[in-house]
Amino acid sequence: MTSDGQVFLAPEEIDLSTSDQFAEALGRLDPDKPVVVDCSRVRFIDSSGLRVLVLARQERTAAGGSLVVANAPESMHRLLEITGLLELLDGQDPG
Repeated sequence: MTSDGQVFLAPEEIDLSTSDQFAEALGRLDPDKPVVVDCSRVRFIDSSGLRVLVLARQERTAAGGSLVVANAPESMHRLLEITGLLELLDGQDPG
């Protein structure tokens, strides 16, 4: 967590084998805190990973918080763009 109260997560993969764990980690966070998912180390993401990000963002927004994706590598950025999720999930650089 930073001094402004943001929570940073930095996953390496968000796929079928890890999405449940990632969703659980997100669920344990204070719903009022803004979350930045720093994807600079993400090597792979599939549809289950995208689903977790979208659902977590919806839940956080409903609770008055927020969730954004930052530093998406080019392949992930392109996936977000193709699926129409770029504007929904794209955030500012956390650095």
